[in-house]
Amino acid sequence: MIRESRHADPHVTAGSVPDLTLGTVTVACPGCGTPASVQPGERRAVDFCRQCDEPLFWAGGAVPRRESVLTDDARRRLPGTGGHGRTTGVPCPACAELNTTLASVCARCGSSMTPPEPAAPAPVAVPVPVVVVPEPVPEPEKVSWWPILVALTVVGAVCLGIGLWL
Repeated sequence: MIRESRHADPHVTAGSVPDLTLGTVTVACPGCGTPASVQPGERRAVDFCRQCDEPLFWAGGAVPRRESVLTDDARRRLPGTGGHGRTTGVPCPACAELNTTLASVCARCGSSMTPPEPAAPAPVAVPVPVVVVPEPVPEPEKVSWWPILVALTVVGAVCLGIGLWL
């Protein structure tokens, strides 16, 4: 169970007591109720209860104070009139662990949170076009019209001669 807070600061959730000297928040363990100090918005290996080994970074705590109210974080706000900001997790490119949005290195594996530039794609081999040369069409033999014309003229003259004689 989380202790009730006696602070009037609207940026501190119920049940957490901020420790302003170290930047930590004192929360009660959800498993056994033992008070412990955690840093809000971070998952660290030391943020487990010493009595029952319950993770304390999920027990709630102070929401980080915003510098300006006019931000683009409207989609990451909790419902209600308080409007406390809700931190979302960004998966690590190497191990997929959810980290805070402002993290530069992964809390789990220590790799950079900025994904590496994708490698340039391998050049695609362009197939060489196959050129098919068609065989040339042979030209038809030229027919000589002179012998046919002479033969028709002779036949016509003979027919005309026979037609006049009879």
